[in-house]
Amino acid sequence: MFVLFCGLPAAGRECDRVCTGQAAEAALAALQTGQAGKVLPRGVRITENGRDIRLADSQFFAIRQITARQTYSELQAGAVGIIGAAEAYGGPAVFAVRVKLKGDRVSEVETLVVRRTEAQAFSPGTLRNLSVDAAPAAPRVRSSRLDLIAVANAWLDGFSGTPAGPEPVSSDCVLFDNGARSPSSSACRDLAALRGPIRDRRFALVDEEQGVVWAWAVVDHSEAIASAGTPGRWMARSVLLAARLRIDRGQIQDIELVERNLTFGASSGWAPPKPKKRT
Repeated sequence: MFVLFCGLPAAGRECDRVCTGQAAEAALAALQTGQAGKVLPRGVRITENGRDIRLADSQFFAIRQITARQTYSELQAGAVGIIGAAEAYGGPAVFAVRVKLKGDRVSEVETLVVRRTEAQAFSPGTLRNLSVDAAPAAPRVRSSRLDLIAVANAWLDGFSGTPAGPEPVSSDCVLFDNGARSPSSSACRDLAALRGPIRDRRFALVDEEQGVVWAWAVVDHSEAIASAGTPGRWMARSVLLAARLRIDRGQIQDIELVERNLTFGASSGWAPPKPKKRT
């Protein structure tokens, strides 16, 4: 599964959802062809699965056809998110990409690419085909950016224990894990295969209008924690995840999760933003 965050406003004018969506498509094409063109400036930092890479070395270069995609955006930040599935040389894939802008220039690109043997769940053929226009209806109650992030933080806290405060997940929340829909209504909160200390959490995109948060983080799933569930089933590992959360009335309604196993202790490649100093 691949996820792409991108936005490239045209110089001198505000970029709307159509504009940022077009910029995202252009950046995605650059990753597939290995040709930066005018979309990715020289020297832009690109990581894939937590490691620095050159544009020409991205696994996107192996894509033959994108079979499904979802598009999200935060206009104020000039950011767009694309979650997708693709047919590629070597087998199908699910992907995630985060693109950060500085003004109207791309300053960093982070990609997450998942193949069949690299995660516990994997179903690119059932990944939902959504766009901003076809996405679920806007939330009944609009929440502030800080409130949306607070709910997302509470959900992430649940990976290493019981979150404090109100329950962040609705009783009928639906989880899609690397394209696979979980049959259990409790799956959103009971991610037993991903229990462990969580680090490097970041919120790459927050759309107040749609009630969407895209959270990136790393979970350290140790052998001791794994054996407490199903002995011998999982090896100790770290999991890099990108989770698109749709929030309404203070609770998560559905989750589109992209996650990939990494070597235990591996870095996400990006440090979380430092807290702003109070003045």
